[in-house]
Amino acid sequence: GIKTHRYTYVVSNGYAPGEETKEYLYDDANDKYQLNPRMIEPDSEEKLILEFRKKLKNYLNLTQDPFLLISES
Repeated sequence: GIKTHRYTYVVSNGYAPGEETKEYLYDDANDKYQLNPRMIEPDSEEKLILEFRKKLKNYLNLTQDPFLLISES
């Protein structure tokens, strides 16, 4: 995931093979214990979400994290 001063963006590939990828956004300013995530639709074109997706992909590329391969399959 990616964390800023205001938000935490999380991607989950599930725990079992074949589970679908899910994205969540936590508004840490209004939900400091992260109890109420906003589920993100896979086709979301919201500017904030697109920025988080790009940041996460860049970080995974930089660290050569295999999670990127799972996320793109």
